Amino acid sequence: MGSRVATLFPVDAQPASGAPLIPRQRTGSPDEARDPADATIVEPKVAEAPVPPAGTTGVERLWERVVALVTAHPRVVAAVAVLLGTAFSLTRTVGPGPLNSIFAEDASVFLEDALNHSTWEALSRPHNGYWNTVPRLLAEPASWVPLEYAPVVLSTSAALLSALMALGVYIASGAHLRHWIARCLAAVPIVMAPVGETMASTMANNVATLQFAAVYTVFWLLLWTPSSRAGRVVAIATVVASAASAVLTVTLIPLALLRLYGRRTAYSVTLALVLLAGTAANGIANLTGITNREGISHPTTDVWWALGLYVDGGLPHAMFGWREAMPTAQLRVLAWVLVIVVVLVAVLRLTRPAWLFAAVAGVHHVGVLVMSFMLQGGFEMRYVLIPELLLFAALAALLLPRRVEPTAPLGRKLLVQVPLGALAVVIAASCAANYRQDTGRSYSKPWRDAVAAARQVCADPAVERVSIGSMDGSARTTTDTSDSPLRGGWPVIVPCSRLR
Repeated sequence: MGSRVATLFPVDAQPASGAPLIPRQRTGSPDEARDPADATIVEPKVAEAPVPPAGTTGVERLWERVVALVTAHPRVVAAVAVLLGTAFSLTRTVGPGPLNSIFAEDASVFLEDALNHSTWEALSRPHNGYWNTVPRLLAEPASWVPLEYAPVVLSTSAALLSALMALGVYIASGAHLRHWIARCLAAVPIVMAPVGETMASTMANNVATLQFAAVYTVFWLLLWTPSSRAGRVVAIATVVASAASAVLTVTLIPLALLRLYGRRTAYSVTLALVLLAGTAANGIANLTGITNREGISHPTTDVWWALGLYVDGGLPHAMFGWREAMPTAQLRVLAWVLVIVVVLVAVLRLTRPAWLFAAVAGVHHVGVLVMSFMLQGGFEMRYVLIPELLLFAALAALLLPRRVEPTAPLGRKLLVQVPLGALAVVIAASCAANYRQDTGRSYSKPWRDAVAAARQVCADPAVERVSIGSMDGSARTTTDTSDSPLRGGWPVIVPCSRLR
């Protein structure tokens, strides 16, 4: 049992000097090419100058050159991928755009507190029942620049971190999803998720909602054991930051404990302790009355109600996102048919499924969504993001291509990749259909116009504070402070000293 569990947490083979940053693409299931004595991945020996197999086509030789180019310059490729991911994320926000608008807590909580309190005071202020370390740290530099450009800092930071998390997932998924398409299906939707930017869930380019992608990233980091010290440091730092910023990391504690059972190492102990500490910190904050979720959520213990909500709307929206004009009945049926077809293809051994990983990802997909419904007491679209990403990863794991001989005809090599390619087309279409939609943020007034109006209000020396409406663009004097209860319209209270 222990050895089987250990295969869920493979150890990266120690790369040779000068080896690619991004692991070499592997084929087959995660149980292949492993030394049963220590369950580590055994890299196949590759000749320094391999001779192309007889019958290799021009298309195959071209593809081999592309792969060689990518693996020869992994850091350049990674940097370009992060920049593209950042750009894709930023272009999702319509209306005034991500560089000229601030939404919800980014405005009325994180930026406002950064403008009115010291860094330590801001960090020590939990919100909505949990600590918000990363969003508050990102709001600090936004408070240093001229107020007109605060959205530039906040939105770009959120988009960049999303792209970096996608890169991290791509790298960490290599031991389980041994095909580049499958790894892309696990990683790319972090910046293009169908439920990420809709009228029911405004999440793209917001620091407040980075927590959802962070929880998914931590899921992968718990499965991954970097071979290098630098990789382990980055992974632990990411888990620490996520546990200090997202209450839903509590759902990953069982996985961390399972890892500790399968791999009794100091690294596994550290990951488990970090998650437990984050949960304890949030629990203490609620028990002591520092923060709470009163009026925000209405928890229930009715698990059957939550499962029904999952079947009726949870999985369908995870598969296809959310649009007002989308027919719900057809969406529900099509989503479930697609999932059933994928499972049948795997059961019939038309692919080489990674069953153990798919089962773990599938259980977390259902568990996180059902738990979210129960904690909220209702359906909240933003809580579908983590299960959506887990669903895509689980489906990709079931459709990993069967192995073929290098000398096999090109048609045979392409045929075994049809199931995974078809899934990629479906997910890409879902991402594209939901890529740019009207959201609550779309209808906000340009932030820079609102700041200009606030400067005029603060021109009166008698005015000490001004309230800037992040949604309606209003600017008016106020006696409220950042300690006052949240106001409607997500206004930002700014000391006039910052505008004179």
